[in-house]
Amino acid sequence: MSWLLTWEGAVVALWLGRGATAVPYLLWIRSLRTTAASSATAVGLAEPLTATALGIFLLDEGFIVWTIAGMVAIVVGLMLISRDSTGGVPQQRTNVPGLP
Repeated sequence: MSWLLTWEGAVVALWLGRGATAVPYLLWIRSLRTTAASSATAVGLAEPLTATALGIFLLDEGFIVWTIAGMVAIVVGLMLISRDSTGGVPQQRTNVPGLP
């Protein structure tokens, strides 16, 4: 942990804390105000798939059959939750008192 005591280490720690963690989560929370719950859920469930794909293709990480099986399971799950369960009739969003 001595690398944290260098200027480079401090800059990396600051970036990881604010730039790569706090800012994206604040943007995510702010976007939930205008996003439907089903869309937010689908995006949240797609995060592990995206992270795994980026690791495989950009970082040249190895993968096994279980990795591909998990990715397929996520895609199938996303397809299932995105199906219209109302028979083609769009549902109206109800306003919750106190929320915009």
